[in-house]
Amino acid sequence: MMNQRRSRGFTLIEMLVVIAVIAILVAILTPVYGRVREHARQAKCTSNLVQIAQAVNTYKRDKGRFPRSLFDLYPDYISSADPFICPNDNTPYAKSPLQNRSLIYSSYAGEVPRTVDPVQANILWNYNGYVPPDRSGNYYVPQDPHGVQLPPGPPDANQNGMHDDAEADYQRALMNAGLTNHTKWPRLYNRQAPDYTIITHCRFHRNQTGNEIIVRLNGTTSKGIKFSVDPRTGEYVTKYNWTLQPEQ
Repeated sequence: MMNQRRSRGFTLIEMLVVIAVIAILVAILTPVYGRVREHARQAKCTSNLVQIAQAVNTYKRDKGRFPRSLFDLYPDYISSADPFICPNDNTPYAKSPLQNRSLIYSSYAGEVPRTVDPVQANILWNYNGYVPPDRSGNYYVPQDPHGVQLPPGPPDANQNGMHDDAEADYQRALMNAGLTNHTKWPRLYNRQAPDYTIITHCRFHRNQTGNEIIVRLNGTTSKGIKFSVDPRTGEYVTKYNWTLQPEQ
């Protein structure tokens, strides 16, 4: 007499155990996968900033001065628009079809395209110098209270392209720190700017890491500038002194 074999399926308890195990694995692996992707995006962003630093120094060798704007590098010194966009930048401007034909916006320059506001389109670019950390007023966007460029005129009695009140505050902050020689001031307006001068920075990694990525004239990058959210205002704040730009 032949033995009859009867297939046995999963019991309800076994199925629930399998589902629970899968759910635990997903819960463990999802943040790990997210961190891996963020590290990859940071690496791409860092590569972009290094390429920008190299182009800035080449521009300086060719013209004897640093570029007034990040957009001055395109297309002669950086021919592709890709290095101007952080992979974490999900703003509509970063995805604009115009980006492929004419560089009007960069993640590392400002918050809007040049066609919208030429000043704020370059607000992250350290040409005039960065606003002193203790300054208040409407010279900078609330989302980025520090690490923004001094506002241009008017008034501009000195005819240096900068707002006189902001320039006075900037100079006072540097003088009080012992930097009495203007050739040591860390801004691209200074043709003898020190190597540690910050060129620009990326603000699109704050949500993931709490840090910003900066790039200096010597081509080094850093992720050590920490930001936190002020619980009273909901805005990002930092204790880093953007005006003096100390190396960390």
